[in-house]
Amino acid sequence: MFPALETHLKQTIPDPYEDFMYRHLQYYGYFKAQRGSLPNSATHQHVRKNNPQCLLNGSLGEKDDLIPDTLQKEKLLYSHMLSLPHLRSRQLLYDELDEVNPRLREPQELFSILSTKRPLQAPRWPIECEVIKENIHHIEWAPPQPEYFYQPKGNEKVPEIVGEKKGTVVYQLDSVPIEGSYFTSSRVGGKRGIVKELAVTLQGPEDNTLLFESRFESGNLQKAVRVDTYEYELTLRTDLYTNKHTQWFYFRVQNTRKDATYRFTIVNLLKPKSLYTVGMKPLLYSQLDANTRNIGWRREGNEIKYYKNNTDDGQQPFYCLTWTIQFPYDQ
Repeated sequence: MFPALETHLKQTIPDPYEDFMYRHLQYYGYFKAQRGSLPNSATHQHVRKNNPQCLLNGSLGEKDDLIPDTLQKEKLLYSHMLSLPHLRSRQLLYDELDEVNPRLREPQELFSILSTKRPLQAPRWPIECEVIKENIHHIEWAPPQPEYFYQPKGNEKVPEIVGEKKGTVVYQLDSVPIEGSYFTSSRVGGKRGIVKELAVTLQGPEDNTLLFESRFESGNLQKAVRVDTYEYELTLRTDLYTNKHTQWFYFRVQNTRKDATYRFTIVNLLKPKSLYTVGMKPLLYSQLDANTRNIGWRREGNEIKYYKNNTDDGQQPFYCLTWTIQFPYDQ
């Protein structure tokens, strides 16, 4: 394994869990701090016995006849809390201890609800999203032996980004929702109409162009540019309905050649620091290996380098991740 990894990470990379919890507690800690000064609603018995999570409307106009005066005061206090600019929850839920817990409202009609009376509904997508018909499924599998980190040699290639001017676009999604937009509705299968073929058309069995796809759950490849026979520049689609984040990658390739060494370079990552600088490898999943040998996701890749891009969008710098890989099978 990589012996200096833990020490190096402590010195250079902040703990992502600690950062997440800090922001999480900044938001929810206010509720927790106020709980001690509120009446103990667990002593009241006016909760419907057959519905331990009874929704209370923020308007205070429903089911008021079932709520005692003390709990009504608690609701009013929470209602005031929820009116603050940084506390926007519109739901109050009874939990099993009859305590009122503010919850953030999830996007409506985007997630299926498991029901014992009928099978699980098909997943719903924002109508802006085009989704391929194929169902992507991966087996669960753990490597029988530890997967070793990549040992940087110091002479890894740093490709210069050339883009479409010197390369050929072989895959490109349509434009995506801009910053600040939000989905208006959702449906099974996402966008209406025929799913377009975005990858290039092969000119024959000797055409070794890779066929890319990312229109499935968590897929985020926006564009692929072929800059050499076995070399591709990749641009990621930013997270939808956010301030634009690109922190991971997930896409599919087909029409591979077993004996070739491919190079992929992602050109628009946003994190200044990455575990790829200290030996982490990309993950590879072979559908053929999964079907015939019961092998799932595994770490692969060589000549791994994470570095600052030579271009930016005028607002923030971009970072590149480049690596080489040999696929296990033809086609």
